Amino acid sequence: MRLMSCLVALLVSLAFGEALAANEFNAYSKPSFEASQQQNKPLIVHIHADWCPTCVRQVPALSQALADPSLAGVEAFRVNFDTDREFLMTHRVPNQSVILVFKNGKEVLRLNGVTNAQQIKSKIISALQ
Repeated sequence: MRLMSCLVALLVSLAFGEALAANEFNAYSKPSFEASQQQNKPLIVHIHADWCPTCVRQVPALSQALADPSLAGVEAFRVNFDTDREFLMTHRVPNQSVILVFKNGKEVLRLNGVTNAQQIKSKIISALQ
């Protein structure tokens, strides 16, 4: 019985943690992205594909960066590489595992395939200063 309680608690905490991680990024939609750009919000966009191992490794690194207090006002979007073709064409993104950072409506940083959490965080913070 005690083992069962521990397993249930573990599953609940894992599910809750996964839900929090998923909520850090907004699913991309053109209207919401454009509205955020028009408001001159600082934005992070992750070009992601579920089948991409580099993209999967970028997720916790980006979550760690977004947890930094200096990025508290940043809005984050996850663009699906397989379905959000219009975004990819507009922003000239030829491949997945790309991180874009926008400041005042303009792209100020593009990281291709970077998975190092500290490097991602420091480059984003630097680009948004």
